[in-house]
Amino acid sequence: MLTGAPLKNLSKISKKVLLKRWIAQGGFAGDNVVPAELRLPKFDGLITCPTFNFDGDPETALNLLKNETISERYLVSKNVCHGVLYNQTMHEKFKQAKDRSPGLNLTYRGMDIYLEKRSTGKKFHDPLALAVALDLSVCKFKEVEVYRKGREWGAYIFPGSGTFISIEADIEKMIRVLTDE
Repeated sequence: MLTGAPLKNLSKISKKVLLKRWIAQGGFAGDNVVPAELRLPKFDGLITCPTFNFDGDPETALNLLKNETISERYLVSKNVCHGVLYNQTMHEKFKQAKDRSPGLNLTYRGMDIYLEKRSTGKKFHDPLALAVALDLSVCKFKEVEVYRKGREWGAYIFPGSGTFISIEADIEKMIRVLTDE
């Protein structure tokens, strides 16, 4: 199962679901999980941080994170997603692949319009999570326990938890996976 938005639509099944793997765009890996050389400057010094998707329905997020019928949970964390930017460079790579499928063509055309108005680019959160769903090696992960403190989310290293959070993304591999290269 792949999720990339607040989890409200899963609240009724979160206690009944039987899944091998859940991949979610959400969660946060702080300084206690991410090595210094991999930290994005805007998150350096943080252990917890609000995350939109999990905060949209924190009860369901916590239930899914603790659900023993989900064998593996892979979280594509906020601090890794914010390092992936669909910019002009990435747009050129999608241009080469746009005729391979209707989805790639739609992505290319939509981002062409977007980049005309916002040339700095757009964070590519959910597509990164999709790429991870197709190939886990797009990101490096650490096994953690995830927790909520107030309105913020964090994680700490916890071998055997079955929950893995991203600490780094291979952007070139993500592009190859998404463009079926």
